This record gives sequence, structure tokens and C-alpha cells, in this order.
Amino acid sequence: LVLVNCCDTIRSAYDVLLEYGKLDFLFLLDIMHSGGTCSREHAQHELRRLAEAYGAYKGTSFDAARFREAFRTRKRPTAPYISVLGARVGDELFQLMETIQNVFSLDNLREFTVEAGRPDSITREKLQILKDHGVGRISINPQTMNQKTLDLIGRRHTTGQVEEVFSMAREMGFDNINMDMILGLPGELKDEVSRTLSIIGGMNPDSLTVHCLALKRAARLNLEKDRYAGYPMASGEAMDELVEMAAQSARDLSMKPYYLYRQKNMAGNLENVGYAKGDKACLYNILMMEEKHTVIGCGAGTTTKVVFPAENRVERQENIKNIQEYLPRFPEVLEKKRQFLQKMEEQRQKTLANSLK
Repeated sequence: LVLVNCCDTIRSAYDVLLEYGKLDFLFLLDIMHSGGTCSREHAQHELRRLAEAYGAYKGTSFDAARFREAFRTRKRPTAPYISVLGARVGDELFQLMETIQNVFSLDNLREFTVEAGRPDSITREKLQILKDHGVGRISINPQTMNQKTLDLIGRRHTTGQVEEVFSMAREMGFDNINMDMILGLPGELKDEVSRTLSIIGGMNPDSLTVHCLALKRAARLNLEKDRYAGYPMASGEAMDELVEMAAQSARDLSMKPYYLYRQKNMAGNLENVGYAKGDKACLYNILMMEEKHTVIGCGAGTTTKVVFPAENRVERQENIKNIQEYLPRFPEVLEKKRQFLQKMEEQRQKTLANSLK
């Protein structure tokens, strides 16, 4: 853990953690408070001190050339990407893919990812539709490979379906498959999580997203709390151990973490982490979490976000969530979005004009 010494509160936190004595690595980094020469020299000294301390802890040496390379200015990729979430649809999937193909230019497309989702909703026919329309990355989400837990939380797929669908996707040529799992489910402690990680490791996906249970307001786990009262749920150090087990499994699969995000009411107050092999990281996930790219949301409950990088500003416009309201009011929704995007474009042009003055 590296703490940045910006105030007395952080200093006090450092003292408490130091006395606690259970962190493998704890460092207090003193940041500069001005842009003067002395402050810059002090910052350089502090960073060297951090590098040396961490190197001693890990048994490695600081590679200055590699460090400078990480901060080298790179050309920003301009190739488009498309992500389709919630592909648990029926015959409409073909129509949706056809529409995307007709509306958007797929030439030089950098990424086309589809959240195929729950194994019980995935069929060979759907996978073929995705393949025929140029989808390169899909996500198959077991959440756990313990059937007892799936039945308990109301998931309708079986662990056998997970392996069957994954094998089918590989057979059809999908070479970028993500799998999601959840830590902290009721009744799932070390042995259960170990089983899930072992089976997922055997399937060898290209990326793994590890979620820590977040109890959403309308979720079944939240609405039916009494039903799960008798099942142990990991917390504290037990939850930390599960997270480390998942991280080690990802390392064993030659994956590295590439994005992280947090949600409300998460087990252990932890975070969700995405791991991926080589060049299999999902561009959509990174851009969504970092809010560095404009996103057009289509459909009920989606959000359109327009990013103004120069101003570090994000403007949002949300669609109606309730599908029974959304459909009859679709013309209104469409006009509202058109006006919003027109207003955003006017603001963008104004910002551009001001920057050229």
C-alpha cells in the first residue's frame, strides 16, 4: 500500500497501519506542494526512494528505461469499436446485427464485443450470427461453477452448460472469450471458489473478470435476505483471501489486470478486476470505466455520455428504464437524444474555436 502524504489525516492513517503491522509493503510518499525547483527535486527524491523500497521488497531493480517508455506519448488509436451489452435476445439478434452492419462502417474496426451473457441463453445459431457479423470478442458468464450455488441464487443455467457453450464457441473459432465470476456469494468460501477457479482454468479463457458481490437494491439476494441467512458469506480477511486466489489463478493463466472499478455495497468494500492475456484486453471496458470516450447508448435504460477531454467534463443523457414506457415514448426519446447530441456538438465546436484563438 502506498499512501500519498497530502494532509495530517493521511499521516495518521500511515501511523495506524504501521502499528497494525499486517501489510507486506507500506510506504508514505511525500508529494510536492508547488512547482518550484526545490519541490521538483524533492519529488524526484521521493520517487527514487519509493522505487528503491519497492525493489527491495520484491527483490527486483528499478528499470528506468522501462519507466520512461510507459510515459512516452503514443498516437491515440482512432479505429472505431462497438460493444453490444445484454445479448439475451431471441430472433431479434440477427436483425440487431444487420442493423449495426448497415448503420456503422465496420472497416478497420478495432473491436466488436458482445456480452453473450448467461450460458442458458447462448445457442449455436446465435454464436453463428455473431461470427457472421464480425464479432471478435464474447463474454460467457458462469459466475460460479458450483451448481448448488447457482440453484440457490436463482440462475437457470447449469455448470455443464457453461463448459458446453464455451467448447462450442472455441470450436466455431472465437479466440477472445471472457468469463465472469463472482466472489462472496452465499455459501461460497475457499473450497467452493477454488473449484470454480480450477474449472475455469481448465477451460482457459482469454480474459477473466472477477467481481466482488455487490448487493443491488432490486437484486434477489437483497430482496430475499432471509432465504440466505443460514449460508456463510465471506467477509474481511476471508474475502481478501478469495480475491488473492482469483488473482493467482489469473497469473497462472498468463493474465494481467487491465481495468478496475468499484460499486456500492460491495463485499469486503473491495473492487471488480478485469484480467486478460496479451492483446485480449477489452477496449470498451477501459474506456467506459475511465470515461475517456464518448458513448452512444441505444435502448431502454442506457446512458449516452459525451466526453470533453480538454475540459475534463462528461455530459450524460439517460434513456427511460422501464421498457413499457420506453416503447410507446420512443419518438420522444429519439428527439430528446437528437437535441442533446446537437447541443453537445455545438459546445464541442465552441470549445474548439476558443482553443484556436
